[in-house]
Amino acid sequence: MFSVQKSKFNKKERTYFLKQASVLMTMDENQLGVSKLTHFYMSTNNIYMIYKEAQLKGQTAPNLFDYLINRDKALNMNELRYIAIDLMQSLQYLNNKGVAHLDLSPQNILVIYDFDKYNSEQSIGASPPRFLQITNFSMSAGFYKKKFSTNKISSFYFMAPERILGELEKGTDQAMTSCDIWSVGVILFMLMFGRCPF
Repeated sequence: MFSVQKSKFNKKERTYFLKQASVLMTMDENQLGVSKLTHFYMSTNNIYMIYKEAQLKGQTAPNLFDYLINRDKALNMNELRYIAIDLMQSLQYLNNKGVAHLDLSPQNILVIYDFDKYNSEQSIGASPPRFLQITNFSMSAGFYKKKFSTNKISSFYFMAPERILGELEKGTDQAMTSCDIWSVGVILFMLMFGRCPF
């Protein structure tokens, strides 16, 4: 479950946020690359979002950051390619639905299929499964802010400059989508080199 304080967003942002929540609740169950929003509640002060639980090996799926910390080896180039494909296909699906995430980071990506299992069981020519699932859309409404501030500093490193500077109000849906693509590039750089590019 994720929660957001209503006071952090203006009326226009809340309207966009509610639109995105309605899209996330009506998503196709078979779209594995994006966590399905199952419940959405609003109190006087907060908005609460509950997603369908993703599983890996019969337990709650770890986020990408935790999965890599607990794994005893680095990702190989094929695994990096699978991650890039998974993320871009999921973003394309979201873009087609008119949704932008705007807070992509390894902490907001769940690992739903074990890379090691795939590497040991794969057959030649077989299509890889979906490895990842994007979750936590709770920050996606804050794109109209004039000045960005966050207590989740880890996400800050993955945000596009226009998102950090609060310049998305002048942009379009395409500008919001490009922010997500920027984040994917930074994530892939970090996975490949073990550090953020900036």
